[in-house]
Amino acid sequence: MRLLLLLLIWILHLNALAQGCSDAGFCTLGAMRPNQPTLINNQPRLLSAEICFGKAATRFHDIIQNVNFDLNARISSTLSAQVKLPYMLVEGPLGKTAGFGDLSLSLSRKLFQNGGQSIGFTLGGKIPNGQPNRKSADDRPLPMYYQTTLGTYDIIAGLSYQNAHWLFAGGVQVPLNQAKSEFKWGAWKGDENEALARKYPVSAQIRRGSDWMLRLERNFRSSKWNGYLGLLSIYRFVPDRITLPATGARTYVYNSNGLVINVITGFGFQLTANQGIKLLAAYAPLKRKINPDGLSRDWVLSMAYEYRF
Repeated sequence: MRLLLLLLIWILHLNALAQGCSDAGFCTLGAMRPNQPTLINNQPRLLSAEICFGKAATRFHDIIQNVNFDLNARISSTLSAQVKLPYMLVEGPLGKTAGFGDLSLSLSRKLFQNGGQSIGFTLGGKIPNGQPNRKSADDRPLPMYYQTTLGTYDIIAGLSYQNAHWLFAGGVQVPLNQAKSEFKWGAWKGDENEALARKYPVSAQIRRGSDWMLRLERNFRSSKWNGYLGLLSIYRFVPDRITLPATGARTYVYNSNGLVINVITGFGFQLTANQGIKLLAAYAPLKRKINPDGLSRDWVLSMAYEYRF
């Protein structure tokens, strides 16, 4: 327990962290999440709860802290369900925001299992917690980087193959609607922070493009600890779309599509038979040039505590 508290204090005092995978959520859902147990039959517990702490910094020096609540239920030897809900705190030069984020839900099924090999499938979705219309203290619309919700209903699906040492996973996340973001530069005209506001991409009535994900991971395991090293790539084929404030016309945001590559490593340790801790670190050597959806991060570092009932 002392080790857990020290690690938590260390994470909460870091100043320059960020997230390689987008907060849109599907990189840590079901068959697509990192560091998965080798076999679901090796987990006699029917329910596990996880709380994850993290802190991030955007390219605009906004500080993002989050606490993620993750609940997993084993329905049968091949079927499991997951519920995930984050709480976010954002602070930057344009203001402060805080609140619960979007709810993620999924069902995962083992399609094949033989010895140390398995194939899993996940189908799920994301439910928005309102719309991204939070404003500054003087009632000016804030960029998507400050929003605690993406404002979209999403469909998520993924497939994974796993053996004793390797994990290969792929997935897709498709937004079903546009978000009612109000951020545009003109709203900050005459404000002392106008020059800062103009550094953020306009996101009025944004419609995110779909994301495709591919994960490759090498695992190292023992009875008490586990570690992993991997690559996570996310590709957005179609650019985001926004409404031009001046004309009201819909337009694509060029350079908001393309490839993101993350290098990810992590470590886990079993404290007791039903308690464990997990650490994760990631670096993104390749990013999209512009992110009107506010999902861009440079680094990520997080710690999670898991309890299995």
